[in-house]
Amino acid sequence: MPAVSYWFDRKRSRALALYSTGAGVSGALAPALVWLIARYDWRAAMTLMAAGMLAIGIPAAWAVRGRPEGYGYLPDGGPALGPEARAQKTSGADFTLKQTLNSKSFWFLALAFLAVGGVLQTLAVHQIRYLESITISREMAGLVVTVMTLSSVVGRLGFGWLGDFRDKRYVLAITFGLQAVGLAIFASIQATWMLIPYLIAFGPAYGGSIPLRPAILADYYGRKSLGIIQGVLSNITLIGTISSPIIAGWVFDRTG
Repeated sequence: MPAVSYWFDRKRSRALALYSTGAGVSGALAPALVWLIARYDWRAAMTLMAAGMLAIGIPAAWAVRGRPEGYGYLPDGGPALGPEARAQKTSGADFTLKQTLNSKSFWFLALAFLAVGGVLQTLAVHQIRYLESITISREMAGLVVTVMTLSSVVGRLGFGWLGDFRDKRYVLAITFGLQAVGLAIFASIQATWMLIPYLIAFGPAYGGSIPLRPAILADYYGRKSLGIIQGVLSNITLIGTISSPIIAGWVFDRTG
């Protein structure tokens, strides 16, 4: 995500939205993975996924380029400026990591991303088992995952586009609010048809927040230290993604 952000300024949110569609489209693999687990076991499915990541990921990594200035460009495809003009253009726009950590905005964002990351990871871990517990078949549950991730592509592109024209803070807040509505519906499912409003509310909003999160970091703190800022924030978010599924599982085991 920092690599994409380096190359765009005015169109950063849209670029990150396009970049993130790959993960959304990958949801189409969920039924195949469910079938593999049923036909063989989870180890075979994991082995095939690992092989696919190696076969695709390593060659693709060689195509990634660093900052555009190193190739004679500025963000959004602009021609390269001389050193003096470039300094004038970017002066005061970039935070160091220390400056970022001393800003209240960073910790508000960290708290929001930690909470949302914990919810999303809990859903990823427990969603299929929860649906099975309310008598929805594993195949149908796998289809729900597919539809959710594919519908997230619409949200990635739509909210990503909106983020370049409206205040990203409010657009991001809308996506978080819609996810909360979707989760409330999800927790109240009593019939298969109730999956439809859940997917309508949650899927696009879940996808829409994905490009907006790194885009707002670049808007706030600039490009110079974006990689390390993103890395520190990811480690804070990791607290939620690791602990939340465990807490949810413990609550289920204790209370049903």
